[in-house]
Amino acid sequence: MQAEALGQDVQLVDVRTPEEYALGHIGNAININVNAPDFKERISQMDKEAPIYLYCKKGGRSNRAVGMLQELGFHTIYDYSGGYDDWTTSE
Repeated sequence: MQAEALGQDVQLVDVRTPEEYALGHIGNAININVNAPDFKERISQMDKEAPIYLYCKKGGRSNRAVGMLQELGFHTIYDYSGGYDDWTTSE
């Protein structure tokens, strides 16, 4: 993930649990828990034409979420594979 993109109006989604999100998150990320039963419904409200950036703790859940977004018709999906752990150690 490019840090300079965070200053722009991007769709940045933290797919971790609300508890993890509350302990810290990247920039203006919104929290949509990939393990929640309403994940597909909530993520579908995002703009499918605009780029969307996903992250979790280490990359596993965001990678799974990428597949779901592809099925839902999102066009440009970026997965921050290092996750929040990588972000906090590289700041």
